[in-house]
Order: sequence, then C-alpha cells, then structure tokens
Amino acid sequence: MSQLIESIKVSGNRLHNLSYHQRRMQRSCLELFGTSDHPVSFNDLQKEALKLNNKTLYKLQITYDKTSFEFKFLPYKLRTIKSIRVVEDADVDYSHKFYNREKLNELFNKKGKADDILITRNGALTDTYYCNVALKKNGQWFTPDLPLLSGTKRQRLLDELVISPKEIFFEDIPDYNSITLFNAMIDLGDIVIPIENILLD
Repeated sequence: MSQLIESIKVSGNRLHNLSYHQRRMQRSCLELFGTSDHPVSFNDLQKEALKLNNKTLYKLQITYDKTSFEFKFLPYKLRTIKSIRVVEDADVDYSHKFYNREKLNELFNKKGKADDILITRNGALTDTYYCNVALKKNGQWFTPDLPLLSGTKRQRLLDELVISPKEIFFEDIPDYNSITLFNAMIDLGDIVIPIENILLD
C-alpha cells in the first residue's frame, strides 16, 4: 500500500491552510484507496499543537495510508536558495504527495553547484525539488499550469487570483524577471531568485 505524506505549517499553535490539506488528502485517498476517508484526526493534532512553543515555527509532518498514520512536529528554518538548475525528465510523476521520493532524489542529485533544481517535463516547467514556482513578468506572477504536485499553497493563491496558471517552456525562461519558490511552509515572495540565477545548461 502506498504511503503518503502531508506537511502543514504550524505557527502560533495553529495549523495553517487546513481545509486545503484536508481536500488534498481526501482526493489522494479516493484515487489511491477507493475512499475519501483517511485515519488522520485533525482535532487531535490541533490539541497537540497547543502544547508547542507558540513563538517557534513548526512543520507538522504526517505520514499515512488508508488505515493508519504517524505524525511529528519539527522546528522549521527556511533554507537558503540562491540558484537553481534546470533538469529535464519526461517521465517523472509525483501527482500525489508520496512518502517515497526516490525519483525526485535522483533528479536533485543532478543539481551540481546550484542550490536546487527546476524540473521540466517535455520542456515544460513544473516544480523544484520541494516547491511549486511562479515566474514574474510585467508585475504579475505566473505558475506552470501542469505542476508535478498541485500544492495546497499554490491552490489557495490561484483561488485568490494572486497567481495565474500558464504553460511555460524552458525557452521562455529569459522572458521573465524572477522566479519565486513556495509551498505549505514557504510564502510567495519568501524566496525570490533573479532569472539569471537559473542555470540552463
């Protein structure tokens, strides 16, 4: 049985963006296990979060399958990312947030001297190792329309019309000014990289 993982931002003793995480977990369970039910009790996890230091940022990491789950709260520190390398893989698939990231790990090992990778699939931009992305052009943020993983933060930003979906290819990268990386733990604009720091070779 496939194991899945969910990462949720916890600050001020509160679980963030919870409805989006719940919907993704239900969708994955339905598609993989045939039922939208999952064993995770968010009421219990919120009670556990109240015991934490309310001045510390945590990542709540949940590992689960159809019948069981484990969780842990991990203090979180933003990683420094100043450059990313484009890595192509036409067959990569991470449509659900699987615990097994072996294929992504293989691609990450191709980063060379860069801090992260930007994965393309048949030339179209998708995601970095851990993040969805958006590229800025004429003051507007555009996110690749077919990411490897439809992130919870990405979906909220789309719903709020902060970012717009767009098919973006490798050769389009120089048309943009910068790229931002974001996920459940990282807000839009926390990590912004000049477009010239995307390594295209």
